[in-house]
Amino acid sequence: MSIAAMTASATPNKLGRLAEELNRMASRMSTVAGVPVEVTIRAEGCFTFSTAARNDEAGNRLATFFSGSECSVDVVHDDECGTFVYVDMKAAAA
Repeated sequence: MSIAAMTASATPNKLGRLAEELNRMASRMSTVAGVPVEVTIRAEGCFTFSTAARNDEAGNRLATFFSGSECSVDVVHDDECGTFVYVDMKAAAA
């Protein structure tokens, strides 16, 4: 089921569980990165992990975490906006 379909038919209880899962994912990825990370769902199986300020080391840590997995990973560093790690699961990207 797609994320759009889940949220369109979701009850408040389901939305609460989805929010908890996103918070857990952000917490885990923040631990990996070594700094607070925000998670954005771009599409089904496509996520962006971002930092508030440019942080090359955090971007590299996240990219290394996903290396060797069935994901494509692209890291973008922006001096004004932060570091963005785009992760697309291969099945979702196909």
